[in-house]
Amino acid sequence: MGAILWAGLVTASSGQGGRTDSTPAPATTPPEILPVAAAALADQGLEVAWKTEMLLEPKTTLTNLWLRGKFLIGLADDQRVFCVNAATGVRLWSHQVADQNAKVWPPCAVGDNVYVATTTKVFGYDIDGRNFATVDLEFSPSGRPVTNGVHFFVPDAKGWLEAVSLLPKVVSWGRWTENSVTSGPVMDSTTIYFAGQDGIVYASTTHVRRVLWQHQCEGPIVADLALTKKGLVLVASRDYALYAFAGAGGRVEWRYEAGEPLKRTPYAVGGQVFLFSKEAGLTAIDASSGHKQWSIADGQDFLSADPATAYFLNKARALVAVNRVDGKVLFSLPLLKGTLYAPNDTENGLIYLALPGGKTVAVAKQKEQEKTLQPGESQPPVARESNKPAPAPPE
Repeated sequence: MGAILWAGLVTASSGQGGRTDSTPAPATTPPEILPVAAAALADQGLEVAWKTEMLLEPKTTLTNLWLRGKFLIGLADDQRVFCVNAATGVRLWSHQVADQNAKVWPPCAVGDNVYVATTTKVFGYDIDGRNFATVDLEFSPSGRPVTNGVHFFVPDAKGWLEAVSLLPKVVSWGRWTENSVTSGPVMDSTTIYFAGQDGIVYASTTHVRRVLWQHQCEGPIVADLALTKKGLVLVASRDYALYAFAGAGGRVEWRYEAGEPLKRTPYAVGGQVFLFSKEAGLTAIDASSGHKQWSIADGQDFLSADPATAYFLNKARALVAVNRVDGKVLFSLPLLKGTLYAPNDTENGLIYLALPGGKTVAVAKQKEQEKTLQPGESQPPVARESNKPAPAPPE
């Protein structure tokens, strides 16, 4: 019996690779499936800074990814929200926030707290996932909300910006506009800025309904507003212009004429503004003067930037790196089909990517490239150009 079993093992081994002895074949580890190949990253001086897995329920997929303050937040198609430490990749918590019939809007974060708005409620969670606040909404949001931890500012399709109180004894208030508000507002320490599809931009105090200034643009405003590092309020309008308002008094500091209706949110990173439009693609604009610096027709969306390099998504859904000074393309890397991304405008250079199955990574420059320069030293290359064709995306 033993001889027959041994002969069977030898025969099976020979039929699967020509081995004629009983030595087991060496074990091989299948390559890890990531949004972008680790070897391709290394060729361009990048690396995976951390990776984690958002633990999805069976038969569900990740549909959205956002960077909010110190948190990377994902949303699955079963309306479960996942919160990860954006610096380390440590999983913090996950919560089911709505049923399949409700919508979950992009979250907000203030300090250690995350706020999530659905069709009917606002939930507040601390860093440990404790639900410290649940507030009923009397209307359905129509755009991205923001918060300062005291009021939750929510656009309303009926024409209101609602300031919903999150704290006891704080009064809620609202401001009515002539048309629906679908663009996301922005805020600084004292003022909330918002705009409607009637083309009017408003600045109001955050604690009471008091309009500080307003400006009539020449076309509807549907894109979310943004703030520059120096406090300019960026408003992209369908009247073909990107406006930069001084937050304090509402003066138009500059106006960039794009030559086409603007429907996309601008990104302000350091001293630059990145604007995406259908015809021009990616345009880099000086944040102080409003002057165009360069443009790339293939640009599709913003990913991240450090002081030297900007990273964006092109129309082929590849990760592209460019020199921020002149817009010269440094390299392009294919992303796995279906890859999600969270735009990062902090200027720390981290690129956040995730697969629908929950695998999530933060990509950064290799640590040896982060060497601090001494006086008199020149800046090393920010990325290595390569004549080799970009590797094909994994199947």
